[in-house]
Amino acid sequence: MKMRVFRLRERGERLLGGEVEHRGPAEGELIFKQRVLRSRIFKAMLVRPHDMENFYVLPLLDNAVIVHINAEGMLISGMEVVVTGPRKHQAHEYRQSWWCVPPADQLSGAGLVS
Repeated sequence: MKMRVFRLRERGERLLGGEVEHRGPAEGELIFKQRVLRSRIFKAMLVRPHDMENFYVLPLLDNAVIVHINAEGMLISGMEVVVTGPRKHQAHEYRQSWWCVPPADQLSGAGLVS
């Protein structure tokens, strides 16, 4: 599903509201799926499916949980995995939360906005 995603943290530290708005949203296809088949552990990804050179719009969220859903959007929290090298163990993990909202054209098309 196409979404606009606002990152609410930077390296695990919570951003102030003005900073979140100043940075603006990232846009792409939101994928929320099980990390391993038949697992209760999920991952969330914001991707550009047709751009293989820049596939990931944001670093993926591991151990992702949908914390809140309302008419304006949804809040997803998890651990942001930032790769720092070519090997699997060369990565840092930080707490991260995403505020996800559908683009305005999807809202009007769904009849949610008049």
